[in-house]
Amino acid sequence: MFMGLNLSAGLAGPALDFFYVKTAPTRKAIVATKAVTVFMSHLVKIGYFGIPLLRNQGLRDLPPAWVLIAAVPVVIIGTKLGTGLLERFSNIGFRKHARILVTLVGAIYVLRGLALLDFI
Repeated sequence: MFMGLNLSAGLAGPALDFFYVKTAPTRKAIVATKAVTVFMSHLVKIGYFGIPLLRNQGLRDLPPAWVLIAAVPVVIIGTKLGTGLLERFSNIGFRKHARILVTLVGAIYVLRGLALLDFI
């Protein structure tokens, strides 16, 4: 179910967050499980969307090499900052803040969807 959501709408991450914050594992186990899940979903997306695109268009539509090179230190810095932030939370504090964040992201998605449908 989540892979179908991920491929069609890209929303499996927030949907999984809702379930992760209601489970018993520690904050580190939740983050590690989510990381593996997101990594695997990206691999599926590369196969599902990327390979047919490469077959039809070749490499000409890829971002410039400098973008890919610049992404490496950004990913490393983000990982270091995220790890430091995770260390500052207790398991209870992590769950509390994760619930708030998931609720805010969900509200933004609903509002954005309503705006796209011209309801607001």
